Amino acid sequence: MLSRLSMQRPQSQRNPPNPGNGDDERSPLLAHGLRESRQEDKASKLWNRKTYTFALIVALVILFNGGNTVQEAPKTRLFESIFCSHFYRDHDPSFIGQDGTVPERFCKVEPVQSDVAMLKGWQVFLDNIPSILLAIPFGILADKYGRKPIMLLNSIAFCLRVSWIMLVCHFWQTIPVRWIWLSAFHGLLGGSSPVITSMIFVMTSDIVPDNQRSTTFFWVGGCALGTLGVGQPLSALLMERSPWVPMWLGLGLSILAVIVSCILPETLHMREKRLPLGLRHESPDSLSLKDDDAQGLFQRAKLAARRFVKAASFLVKDMRVFILLCCFMIGMLTLESNNILLQYVSKRYDWSLSQATLFLSIRYVLNVFLLIVLLPLAGRALQSGLHLSAAAKDLWLGRAGILLKLFGYLVIGAAPNVPLLGIGLVLLVSGGGTLLCMRSLITSLVEPHHIARLYNAISVLDTLGLMTGGPIMAACFQWGMRAGGGWVGLPFWFCGLLVAPVGVALWLLSFPEAGRRADGEEGRIAETPSAVEDPEGFMTESP
Repeated sequence: MLSRLSMQRPQSQRNPPNPGNGDDERSPLLAHGLRESRQEDKASKLWNRKTYTFALIVALVILFNGGNTVQEAPKTRLFESIFCSHFYRDHDPSFIGQDGTVPERFCKVEPVQSDVAMLKGWQVFLDNIPSILLAIPFGILADKYGRKPIMLLNSIAFCLRVSWIMLVCHFWQTIPVRWIWLSAFHGLLGGSSPVITSMIFVMTSDIVPDNQRSTTFFWVGGCALGTLGVGQPLSALLMERSPWVPMWLGLGLSILAVIVSCILPETLHMREKRLPLGLRHESPDSLSLKDDDAQGLFQRAKLAARRFVKAASFLVKDMRVFILLCCFMIGMLTLESNNILLQYVSKRYDWSLSQATLFLSIRYVLNVFLLIVLLPLAGRALQSGLHLSAAAKDLWLGRAGILLKLFGYLVIGAAPNVPLLGIGLVLLVSGGGTLLCMRSLITSLVEPHHIARLYNAISVLDTLGLMTGGPIMAACFQWGMRAGGGWVGLPFWFCGLLVAPVGVALWLLSFPEAGRRADGEEGRIAETPSAVEDPEGFMTESP
């Protein structure tokens, strides 16, 4: 380096080496300055690339959530219209218009609403079967071959799913509407929503430093909720013209997601560059299948099963972990009441689906305010005022949240009018951080090298809860409508019955670690991120 600098200097400035000359002292400084400049250039380029990658990740969150959100209400309306036409064709064809459809106000009868609820409930169940079977294998593939191929496969799969549902609804007179259940096969191509959610957070984790991860997760979750808050009113407005307008918009957003997935940089190597050399291709939490002795698919499957059982054994060592995992499943089961809520409001208060969608969209505005403002303020008040540890803070926030959810479900189920329904929704939304608090609590109970496995287990149980919740909530809604009167709120009373034991568990479980915070408190529990600082559950919990 010194000789190069000497050769580049003008002839008039070249002097022979002289101890009294300052060149020998300045040259190392120049070389050091050049090295620092090059390092800064590399760091700047890496930062720009990571910023670009994160922008594309956020775009995918918006496109996936936006496409699904704008289609939810119009899909329900199309299903309702199809079942309504079939019903009146058999009972009173005079209600059928020249275009073969029936006005929406005549479609709130019990047989039609029951068929719609069961169709959607079993769709949720079938959609989650591939996720249960393939979530871990696709996770292994993502660790071995990269995240981008998995995201691209899922983007294409979602386009195929949306296209098939639209095709069946368009040709409903020749294709039975229940054939939309075949769209569940899209999960075989990429693992469906749970894998997408996992890949979003994994890619985000790949490109951000550890000390910025929770804040970045916060922004990802905020984008997801913000998309829901904007997508539902937009869908309702477009439905005033035709339910097919938001359906085509949703398909367009899905196609854009495929394009973004194609240009999305691979993030696997970005994470490896941050790891020590000895850990770049191995992880204690991975279920790698790099065993050369395993021959054939069957042997590899057996090897993966043995490793999975061994890796999951820590889940039953502490009964508190096992109980909280069960609470997670129950919590996700009750979230399936969201699929019934739109129909419930439309049926009970004789509103159109577009009106009900506009009214219910306020939930997401309240939810964002809760997670961004109220929960952080409450957490700071508990820690600064009562000097509670992070675990104690999350425990008390979880206890309060589950009580609010309990009362919210009961009020919604019993609400005879819209103002009381609004009160119930506010109570329900106010308990929206419960699952996040439980996630933080359960994290504090396991060793750091088990956390990734713990989150995988939570993801599987979440999916099981969603699978079982769909048909159960649909059946409750069907029974409630058949009973008539106030019994139409049966699904929400059932949810209240389910969350009650979760509340009992949170109040009775002993957490010696969740005591008052001493000055200078240190240790693993104190370092565990609090629920309100780690919003990884934002994309799954939305009351």
